[in-house]
Amino acid sequence: MSPTPPNLQDTAPNSQNTPPSHRPRVAVVGAGPIGLEAALEAASRGCEVSVYDAGRIGEHLLRFGWVTLFTPFAMNSSERGRARLSAADVALPAADALLTAGEFVAHYLEPLARLPELSAGLHERTRVAAIGREGLFKSDAVMAAGDRARVGRPFLLRVEPDGAPARFDRADVVIDASGVYGSPRATGPSGLPALGEESLGDRIDRHLVPLAAEGGAGPRYAGRRVLLVGDGYSAATALVELDALARRGEPARVTWVRTGDGREPFRAAPDDPLPERAALAASANRIARE
Repeated sequence: MSPTPPNLQDTAPNSQNTPPSHRPRVAVVGAGPIGLEAALEAASRGCEVSVYDAGRIGEHLLRFGWVTLFTPFAMNSSERGRARLSAADVALPAADALLTAGEFVAHYLEPLARLPELSAGLHERTRVAAIGREGLFKSDAVMAAGDRARVGRPFLLRVEPDGAPARFDRADVVIDASGVYGSPRATGPSGLPALGEESLGDRIDRHLVPLAAEGGAGPRYAGRRVLLVGDGYSAATALVELDALARRGEPARVTWVRTGDGREPFRAAPDDPLPERAALAASANRIARE
């Protein structure tokens, strides 16, 4: 996983607005694997880098931190990141290690964020609420022939740190690496909320929750009727955990609502090159057929 950042030379401010000695300011929204790798790449090109995250480093990964990742460590990290951490005497996992999401954050993302070229510009628990072009309103862009009016103008970011007043920061380049895990899809048609969905509140878990683990959410599910919605690997993971809960003597009655062609309960990738992902699909299909 090695993101390709924008051409920073092409996107740097033009000379009529900015002194020649100006270092391009890059703002990265999201301190997950893509955001930190992009920030490291930008820093290696001499840019001034700021990384913002509304939560912690790897916040979305930590929400399912107990789940083992399908892909080995070498596929989830970049050559630049591994080399930089090795040079800083950080002990790295084996290339073929299958880490949990939490272990990946602890053994790779957090050390990456502590590197001196990133740590000074890291802003955890700081939400980027809005992004605009400094000194430019929508009507100005229309009157000035659209996007041509935007070229060379720095970005203006409204950032809201937890427990501190909001402020405006500036950047020449913005990379949105905030991801999609924090914006789960609704359960109704075409991804819209189902009728009455909004009234259910916290009775809907929209992210994976630990069910079979000690101290997890299992007791809240045991003996209840559970509606499992979805046909991706997160749904398969939840089904396997619900089965483990049942085998522990705390069964729930599960109805699984999903799309598909009916040939298999769960549509697995043919000849999947990732054994752990293939095993999860096989387990989900076995449980659904029982």
